Amino acid sequence: MVFDRIRENSSILRKLPFEQLANHSIIQTLQRSINTQLMTVEYMLLAIALFGGVTLREFAVILLVGLLMGTYSSIFVAAPLLVVWENKEWRTWFGRKASA
Repeated sequence: MVFDRIRENSSILRKLPFEQLANHSIIQTLQRSINTQLMTVEYMLLAIALFGGVTLREFAVILLVGLLMGTYSSIFVAAPLLVVWENKEWRTWFGRKASA
């Protein structure tokens, strides 16, 4: 979802540096992602975990943890990695250091 917003904003906000474009896109996506996750999926999984049987409870808790981790990584891990990739900063991570 964040990548799609970055792609949409890249045609609208052409003059912004890529870091600011990604930050703007994350801010736009953050509220929608959290609201969608909380209102639709997490309440349902929480209800299944509380009122379901033993098998459903374990399954719902695992889905809940996976959903939280997926949302977190989509927003706070994948987008910064895209900025590093776009700016080609990863080339300096593995290069040799200049001798003094």
